[in-house]
Amino acid sequence: MALDELGRLLSAAADACTAYGTIMAHGDDEEGRDRRDTALADAHRALASLKGRLHGQEPDVGAAIGSLVADCQALLDDLMPEA
Repeated sequence: MALDELGRLLSAAADACTAYGTIMAHGDDEEGRDRRDTALADAHRALASLKGRLHGQEPDVGAAIGSLVADCQALLDDLMPEA
């Protein structure tokens, strides 16, 4: 169900934000990077899964979830470390 996937995405995105905040507050160390990278990978998997479930939703539901997906994508892009 798309709403279950949305919950998973939001939880993973929150974990990524927390890890990023810890890095910003306490410095960039290997443990912090690992936590951030793991959380970002989880969030990206959840995002991909949710995108796959958007098709076939009622139009209003699909539009609302699609908007949240776009916002989450932008958030994850912002949290990605610069190369």
